[in-house]
Amino acid sequence: HRLEFEDGFADDNGNPNPELPTMTIVVTLNPTAAGTRMAIETTFESVEAMEQILAMGAEEGMKQAMAQIEGLLADMAQRPGDSVS
Repeated sequence: HRLEFEDGFADDNGNPNPELPTMTIVVTLNPTAAGTRMAIETTFESVEAMEQILAMGAEEGMKQAMAQIEGLLADMAQRPGDSVS
């Protein structure tokens, strides 16, 4: 029902890039009368770090990712043997 992780940037070899900010992301899933509500909270080290990430297109990227979730869940629900709750 809850996932918390640190997100950051890495080089081509998977090594963390300390020149770019990291963020803590918390995803929670809570039942509602209509199904499930997903909430995503992102915390940055500073306002400057948040502004840097936003300038890199993070808001647009998150909107695109969120727009895909309903379709992915619908596809999963149609596969035999898979369950979505």
